[in-house]
This record gives sequence, structure tokens and C-alpha cells, in this order.
Amino acid sequence: MQETFPREETRTAAPARGGELSREPPEETRPADSAHETISPRVLAEEEEPLVVVEGTIVRSDVLPGEEEGHSRPPGHLPPFPGVLIALSLLCTSALVLCVLAPVFAPSATVTLVPATATITTTVTVTVVAGTPDAHSHQVQGRLLSSLTLSEARTVPTTGTGYQQARVARGLITLYNALPAPQTVPAGTLLMGRDRVQVVTDEDAMIPAGSLAKNGRVTVPAQAVEPGPEGNIAAHDLYGPCCRADVFAQNSAPFTGGQYARSYPAVTEQDLSGAVSALTHDLKQSANAAFQAQVRGGETLLTPVACTTSVTANHAVRDEATQVKVTLSESCTGEACRTEELRDQLTQSVLLAAAARLGTGYDLTGDVELSVMHSTLDRESGTTSLQVRGTGRLVYQVTQDQLRRMVSLIAGKSETEAIRLLSRQHGVRAVSVIISGWETATLPRDSKAIGFLVASP
Repeated sequence: MQETFPREETRTAAPARGGELSREPPEETRPADSAHETISPRVLAEEEEPLVVVEGTIVRSDVLPGEEEGHSRPPGHLPPFPGVLIALSLLCTSALVLCVLAPVFAPSATVTLVPATATITTTVTVTVVAGTPDAHSHQVQGRLLSSLTLSEARTVPTTGTGYQQARVARGLITLYNALPAPQTVPAGTLLMGRDRVQVVTDEDAMIPAGSLAKNGRVTVPAQAVEPGPEGNIAAHDLYGPCCRADVFAQNSAPFTGGQYARSYPAVTEQDLSGAVSALTHDLKQSANAAFQAQVRGGETLLTPVACTTSVTANHAVRDEATQVKVTLSESCTGEACRTEELRDQLTQSVLLAAAARLGTGYDLTGDVELSVMHSTLDRESGTTSLQVRGTGRLVYQVTQDQLRRMVSLIAGKSETEAIRLLSRQHGVRAVSVIISGWETATLPRDSKAIGFLVASP
């Protein structure tokens, strides 16, 4: 935009940025026929934007293109439109920051609950019937399997030690009397045979009278004087006159049993029971495998299988032996029943026991583990009575209604008080609280700012 100054007019420019724009004072009247007026040069500071001086016209370089003539703006001022944009930008930025940070610093709390758990074990008497079962009477459907007989032997070394004291040899001596009158040989009479081994009689010998045709005679027990195998004299080692006139002695059979003291391997009770235990384990596996082959789909083999056992051994306890052979025989009768029916009986029993001991709100997690403790077969009725043990793990189920009540209970409370209150609730085993936001001393009063997590126990 251009500014036009009329002739014979004096104007002083406004100061701009440290410099002045001046005109010469009107000391004299300028010629009227001058074609152009003379303008004094403008004094500018070093940092001031330059002016372009044209004859009769001043053109400023800071005039925006497109500005109409007559709408000039004062030097050094910016148009208002960019300032409005800047203010709006700052306002929008502030609002955006508030929207982003407000949720971060707003008070909130997260409560983690660990529900209570329990393990319940019950024992139920269940009757296995061949026909249609009555569940209310604890009956399940089952059937008998084909019986079988198994036998297995095992030879094991003996582990015992026996001790035998020294023994004297023993035998029988026959005494003959040639006199026509009876004679007596007292017990303890010493006799000696050809091998010089001394023996003594154990009893008084009353020898009948003899005759010319036949001698009187009597047989009494005797033993060697010294213990050991040397006393095992041979037959007829004693033969001839012995101890009285017309009395003769003879051993028709050898003496035996004479031996020194010694230790020897012997059978113990543990040798037999160990062999029986190993055989029972092996036969049990064999019987279960044989019966399992007869089980149909949806059935469970009732274990332990009912068996009648007999045990024999070739040596008794304390017998002298280096090894003993044990034989085990079993006659077994197997039975199978409907799996789901048996499990349902145990599940109901566990749930009833849980309700009685723990109260309501608990539910099973996983299946009930069952085991048959004892079985009794009644062959006349074809039924089997089972003592079955069931074990189930239960977890308390926290409901939405409970959570809503808990929120109302702890809103605005301190962390310690909230934990104390929640820990006293039925079915709660452990509690943890995390508070975030500007205020972390207490939980928010707004229930919507409190969240719950139910952890797996």
C-alpha cells in the first residue's frame, strides 16, 4: 500500500524500532511548479526493516500482498487472525491433556479374592446288582466276570542263622544174661568198644535170667561220653563181655547224632513273607490284566479283586537251608460295574458332606477320586457289597451378588479395613487390595471405581 503526501505539507513519521523518520521543517515555501517533493532520508536502526523510497511515494516491505489501499496497519503489528488460532490451539491442547490424564489420576482400586478350598473324603456302602439299580438305595449295576485260578512259585535265599550246640552220639545197647538168675546193670555203666569210644547207659538194665538154651536179654538207651562225631560208632562196635559175670553187650545199630557246636543258614519268617509279598504283587497284576480284558466300555473293574490265597513252602521257619521255595496260589472272582453310576453315588455323598461341614456355596473342581476298600460277594443273591471311599476337592464359588455387597461394604474404607472386612466374608481365604490415583490412603467412594478379580486357588 502506498502513502501519498501532498505538496507543501510537512509530516513527521512515527518512531519505529529505535529510529525516527523526520522531515525538514517548512523554513521556506517550495516552488509550486516543482514536479516532485523532496523527502529527507529516513533514519533507521540496524535492526529495522528497510523502507524503499520512491519519488513522491514510500513503499514498506512489511505490507502483505493483496492489502487494499487505504487499509494499512500500523508498523510492527500483526493481524489478529493468527493470534486467535494460537489461543484455540492452546485451549484444545489443554482439554486433550485433561482428557488423557484425568483417568490416570482418578482414584480406583483393584481387589483380588482367593476363594476358600477344602478336601472332603467320605465312605459309602454301595451294592452292586445284576438288574436295574435303585440309586436311592445306593445301588449300581454290575456283573460278575469269569473266575480264574493263578499259581506262581519263587525260590529265595535264606537270611537267617541257626546255632547248634555240640551233641553226643546216641544209640541202643542190648545186654545179655547167661546166668539162670536175673541181673541188674545200673544206669551210667561205662562201656567201650573196639574203637576205644566210651559210652554209658542211660537207664538201669534189668536183665532176665537165662537158660541153657537161651540167654536173658534187655535193650537200653546209651550215649557217647564225649560230644562230637567221634561218638557215632558203627554197628557191632560193642560186642562181648561188659560189666558183670556172664553179661554181654552189643550195639546192633550204629550210634548217630554226635557233632560239634556250629552255626548254619536257616529260614526266617521274613524270607517267607518277602516271597509271598512279591508273589502277591505279581499275581495281582496278572489277575487284574486277565479281568480287565473282560471289562466292557463304560464299566469299571472293581479292585482289589476278591481272591482266596494259599501258600506252601518246602522249608519251615528255623529249618536249616540255604534257600527256600515258596508257592502262592490264588482263586479270584472279578466284578465290573457301571462307572458313572458309581461315581454319581460318591459325588452326591461328597457334596452332602461338604454342605454339612462347610455350608453352601462350594462346588467340586474335577472328578471325585474313588477307591474300593473292601468287597463282599454274596453268591446266593448274586450281589456284592462294596465299601467305597471318595475324595473330592471343592472351591467356593463367589457370586455377582456377593461382589456387589462387598463393593458397598468397602467403598471409602482404608486398605487395612477393607482387607479385614473382606477376610471375614464366607468363602474368602485371602484378600489383596491395590489402590491407584491421587488418593491411595482409602478406596474410592464410587463403587464403579472398584474392581474385583477372583483368583484360582
